[in-house]
Amino acid sequence: MDLAPLTAHELADLLASREVSAVEAAQACIDRIAAADGELNAFVTVTADAVAKCYDLLIVTVCKLDLNLRQVGGRSAQSPQAKKVRAFISANYDNIIGELSSGSGPNLTVLLDLLQTPEAQRVEGILAMKEFNIRAWKSAPDFATLVVDNLLKFQ
Repeated sequence: MDLAPLTAHELADLLASREVSAVEAAQACIDRIAAADGELNAFVTVTADAVAKCYDLLIVTVCKLDLNLRQVGGRSAQSPQAKKVRAFISANYDNIIGELSSGSGPNLTVLLDLLQTPEAQRVEGILAMKEFNIRAWKSAPDFATLVVDNLLKFQ
């Protein structure tokens, strides 16, 4: 897929839907520079070191865009649904963590429903929550933030 003619909003939509990765988007920018610079002469000097630095900067920029897509088009980690998920985790944290070890239970089912997780992706969601619990170091608020930021399907 040729990403060069896309607008920033179109690219953001592709990143949000995971049709394109941040690395692919950055590489497309680098490829476009390489293809068009001879004609445009936009760079005074292009060296391998300069291209590598630009590449690193593009990767960081595109990854930040990828991480902040929840703010695009009215989607927000502070939505009413996100607040419901946080409240549910806060009220049921110990039960959720207990159920994570077995991989199932009524609290996990409710949480996955609140997260709008399709049936085919529930095992993946549970595995992610196990990782989040380790990263959150037994902190319900930190766990809730990781769950909302990574698993909630923003509307």
